Amino acid sequence: SGGSPFDGDQFFVALQRAIRWLTRRGGFVRYLFPLLLVGLWMGTGIYVVNPRENGVIRLFGKFESLAEPGLHWRLPTPITSLVLVDVETIRSDQVGFRVDNDGRAMRFSEEALMLTTDNSIVEAQMVVQYRVEDAASFVFKIQDPELVLHTTSEVALRSIVGRTDLVSLLTVGRASVEQQTRGFLQTLLDEYGTGILVSDVKLQMVDPPDA
Repeated sequence: SGGSPFDGDQFFVALQRAIRWLTRRGGFVRYLFPLLLVGLWMGTGIYVVNPRENGVIRLFGKFESLAEPGLHWRLPTPITSLVLVDVETIRSDQVGFRVDNDGRAMRFSEEALMLTTDNSIVEAQMVVQYRVEDAASFVFKIQDPELVLHTTSEVALRSIVGRTDLVSLLTVGRASVEQQTRGFLQTLLDEYGTGILVSDVKLQMVDPPDA
């Protein structure tokens, strides 16, 4: 299959059969150039999946198989295509702020301003750390899974802040908000089939908005 380890058999079997068939019929020289072209085309199906990656194989645009780290062969383009997905690197997303290339934090009030359960307005900023757990779902089930993560992170935080009073949010309830937000966010991401695993949620700032 598209994700099986490369042992040479899948790559050479079709070419070897064709050569034997032509040799028996005396047509080897006549068909040598086409066979070389076919061999070169078949060779483009060889690929390497690095140790931190999974390879997602598409067959005519649909999911075919998942390849683990190592040397593999697949039916070449355009029959199949390959998407390599890093499944180990911890990535991060920011809600309520962004950090520019110079390391300066820029506030995004439209994301950060939230209402507590006692109708107080707070400005909340959060960092979500995550990685890809299911490469096939990450590639196929959602068109832009990281955009879904971002919008869902904001929804999850707003929901938990909306169940928490201002005093708790600013003092002893902060850790509980982080824990509940992480749990609710993971539930939503699983329901959407994003293939994303949330590893941590950290509130960067929770304060009453500037006057």
